[in-house]
Amino acid sequence: MTSSDDDESLAEAESIQKSRVGGGRQGDVEWLDWCRYIPMRLTSEERRLLALLEQALNVSEYTDNVDTVSRRSKTQRVIEGLREMLSISSGFYVCGDLKRGEKLVGRGLESPQSEAFLQGALEVGRRYKVMNPAKMRSSYGKLMYMLQDAMPRSTQEALGLKLWRPLEMVPSFLDSKLDSKGALDLLRDPRLRVATMHVSAHCEGGLSRPRAEIDQDLARKRAAEEALVESWAKQKGGKLSADEVRRVVASIADAGSYVALNVRPVEQILCLLTENFTPASAEKGHSLALGGGGLTGMLSSAVGTGFYGRGYGLGYGLGGASSRWGARPKLSHDHQTQFTFCFQTFNLWREVAFKNTHAKYIIINRKQTRTQYPSLPSARFSRLTIFKF
Repeated sequence: MTSSDDDESLAEAESIQKSRVGGGRQGDVEWLDWCRYIPMRLTSEERRLLALLEQALNVSEYTDNVDTVSRRSKTQRVIEGLREMLSISSGFYVCGDLKRGEKLVGRGLESPQSEAFLQGALEVGRRYKVMNPAKMRSSYGKLMYMLQDAMPRSTQEALGLKLWRPLEMVPSFLDSKLDSKGALDLLRDPRLRVATMHVSAHCEGGLSRPRAEIDQDLARKRAAEEALVESWAKQKGGKLSADEVRRVVASIADAGSYVALNVRPVEQILCLLTENFTPASAEKGHSLALGGGGLTGMLSSAVGTGFYGRGYGLGYGLGGASSRWGARPKLSHDHQTQFTFCFQTFNLWREVAFKNTHAKYIIINRKQTRTQYPSLPSARFSRLTIFKF
């Protein structure tokens, strides 16, 4: 591929990148750091393990038996609960695949094969949660309690195996197939950004895009993906197969779509805020001021011309009209204060949504027991996100 082709592909990525990550071109450093926390998409075999894990978690009564008062020590209850969970998982595996399940159970729960199977099933569940925060709402807490209780060395020695292993992310997967230089070269390939861009059906203003324009972007994505497969699965002579290259592309595209769908609504609110209001002064009849804090605030809000009308003014101001009504919420923001509050809040939410995968990976991938207090995921992440504004 010539340098001119590289520049053209990168220009295409830059022109459409705003619709994927919510604003502007990402440099190589930011792009590589973002890809570092992207989990790999589940394979068909891993999806079967996920179904097995969810069924076992739904059947298990681990938290009911462990977190209760009993004459037995908590360590004994933890070990018995974990062994029961391992037996349930093995039984479901036998039901799903009789031949392979019999071989696995025949070697015993303490064999290396059983340890690898259980580690894989639990890792798939954690990775799936990073990719789909709305899933496993009732069973994921039980899974994390099990892993945390299994972390002490005494519990691992009693079980005869370890249940934790790192999540399979895009860089670690590429490192297992290519050398470190090859993995970086693939992530820096400008065609990768084109192949993983998020194609939205709406433009920045919220209006629908022409179907021909959407089809053109989709054709660019498919062409870039096929070019990557041709270069890295056949000409490079590495261990990556064509399906694995497509899986890497799909994993990054999934993360990009998740970010775009969560960041873009916040950015649209910010655009509406900055386009229709100014922080210094408010137009007559379009003030963001909130009145409250006493009878004066209540009356001024009720007869005022606030943007939110009587609902906010009466609802919050009424609480302070008389002490006999008790302590209720009272807000008294002027227009400039409320504008700054909204602007900073949505900017912070945009940063949190953009780095949500980053934070979830750090928290979910931690090795800690249940008694260890979970500290902030990263001081650098917290400073950059919270104190940025």
